[in-house]
Parts: sequence; C-alpha cells; structure tokens
Amino acid sequence: WDFPIQIWHIGPKELPTDLRSRFDHLQVEFVDATEVNRQHPARILQGWPLKSYAVAWSPFRNVLLLDSDSVPVRDPMPLFESPEFLEHGCVLFPDITKNLKDWKVFGFMGLKAPQNYVETESGQLFLDKVRCWKALELVRWCNDYADFWFKYTHGDKEFWPLAFMRHGTPFSMAPDCAWRGYGIEQRWFDGEPLFEHRLSRKYNASAEVSHEDQFYGAAFDRFDYAMACLSSQ
Repeated sequence: WDFPIQIWHIGPKELPTDLRSRFDHLQVEFVDATEVNRQHPARILQGWPLKSYAVAWSPFRNVLLLDSDSVPVRDPMPLFESPEFLEHGCVLFPDITKNLKDWKVFGFMGLKAPQNYVETESGQLFLDKVRCWKALELVRWCNDYADFWFKYTHGDKEFWPLAFMRHGTPFSMAPDCAWRGYGIEQRWFDGEPLFEHRLSRKYNASAEVSHEDQFYGAAFDRFDYAMACLSSQ
C-alpha cells in the first residue's frame, strides 16, 4: 500500500497508544482531532461530526472516507481514476433501509423532497474536495449544529446528498447495496462488492468465527483470533 492513510480520533481514550503498533506496517498517521480543533474550531466535535471535519482538514485533495467498521474487500484506489468518480468528483453509497426521521429536513434546506430519493449510507465515500468544497462546507456546517439537525436525520448521513442538492453540485450514487446478516455489502458500478460495512456484531478481538458467518468483515475476527493463538504459543 503506497498511499497515505490517516486515522482520526477524538482524544487519547479513543485510540490508546498500546493499539497503535498494529498499524506500523501501514505507515499510518494518527490525527487527534482535539489538537486540530485548537487551530480549526468546531462547535460540535464528537461522534458522527468528526467525519466531515476529518475530510475537510486532512491534507488530501481526493479522499476515501471509511468508518472504522467499513472494510474494503478489494483495492479501492484505482477507482479514483474511474469514469464514475471523475465525472463529478463524488461517489456516495446507498443505505439498505429508510431511516430519515423527518422529511421536513428538505424544507429546512430549501429543497423539495424528490419522489425517488435514495437515502445515503456514509460509512464510505469518495470525494474530490476541490471540486466539491461548497457541498463539503455545508456538510460541516450541519454537523456543527448537529444538536438541531440530528432531530430530523439519522446522524450525518443525509447531510451529504442534501448538501450537494442544495448547492446544485452533481454526484454519483453507487448501485443498490445488499444486507449480509449483520452488515451492508456496498457495491461498485460493475456490480461487484467493494466494501463491507459492519453495523452490528462489531469487532471483537476474542471472537471466533462461526460457519454461518459469511460477512467479509469477519476478517477482523479471523486476524485477531489467529494473533491470539500465536501469542499463546
């Protein structure tokens, strides 16, 4: 892996020092958002709002944002050169369920709700910050006032498409996703799996993988179970 990776966290409690050695072979840079916040203050910096904050203040123009429980199952980097990304500089991914709390949020944004609106699942996205900076800034503003907006949305996820719609900035939406027991399989435009987003049965370092567990994200469990076995020898 030759591309730079940043792992953003809020304070040392979210990412203890003793865990960081696991990432040594990936040459990861750890970024404590509380330190960045001294120079670039955010009104709210916790949980979901961290995501757009990290995108905005990372040093990269082209960003692949991943939740810590969203796992690539093939190399995503060539997709920055794909026609689907180059067309608009943004690829969002659909949600498996409809959980928008209140459709009044469209009116608050000065928008009319589309008849065939597809809700977004923001565990992963591709973004060219230069081409999409206006929409990104609106997403950040909504997260800064999450105490209002989260009354009408399920976290930050709808801020992304709504911000693009509000600014008239086009984006690409990946094809339909699929439910895989306890996570979402997100697919690329070729129909093949690209990410597995684990929504329940989160990462557990001591977990053994059952035969019925077909979720690609179980690679986490397999790796740590194998490491535990090695450590005991």
